[in-house]
Amino acid sequence: EYKPNRKPDFIKFKISRRPGSSLPAAEAPDLFVSGLADELKKLGVSEVGIKELLTRFDEEDILPWVESIKLGYSKVDKNVTGFLISALENGFEIPKGYIKFREEQMDKAEKNRERLRKEEQARERERARLQTEKQLTKIWDDLSDEERKDQLEEAIKLLKATDPAAYDFVNKDSMKKYGIPLTEITVDMYESAQIIIKGAISDSISQILKGRGQGLPPVKEKA
Repeated sequence: EYKPNRKPDFIKFKISRRPGSSLPAAEAPDLFVSGLADELKKLGVSEVGIKELLTRFDEEDILPWVESIKLGYSKVDKNVTGFLISALENGFEIPKGYIKFREEQMDKAEKNRERLRKEEQARERERARLQTEKQLTKIWDDLSDEERKDQLEEAIKLLKATDPAAYDFVNKDSMKKYGIPLTEITVDMYESAQIIIKGAISDSISQILKGRGQGLPPVKEKA
């Protein structure tokens, strides 16, 4: 009954989408933009069936069944729409073979993410190393010949004192390549040496320069 000058009462309704509900979404999206809609279409589901499925059920619930059918874990001869509706309405258990497949895929994906993460960390360390090397090369270049000679001698002594096994290995390499012990290596020989000798001595020089508040020596490629 209408009564003048009476304020209207407002009642709020909350409509939720649940499996089995035939209520459409308030604003129907362009369902065929969805990748899932395309996959349903490939399985032979009609446009009407696609709209019904995507309106009544959540995509995350539909997707495993679609994938299970595509991969052959769920056998459907005809009426894919009816099968999917029945499976989703009645809470059918997804085939165990599909569950195992998905677990294996997730495990592979996790391992791949971990591999990519490690590769990115390695690239980041290399970028940092190159940047530091570029910034600090001038430190070594600005040393006089005598200062470089002193640095080299000090580095070889430090290597022998802190890592005797590494020193012995590098010393043998020096004897093999140059016919002289590591202690007789010259600055020019160090700067043009290959990775075994250069790397070990550079690490020691780096420790010396860092201890003096300077930085890493340059790593010059052999011409």
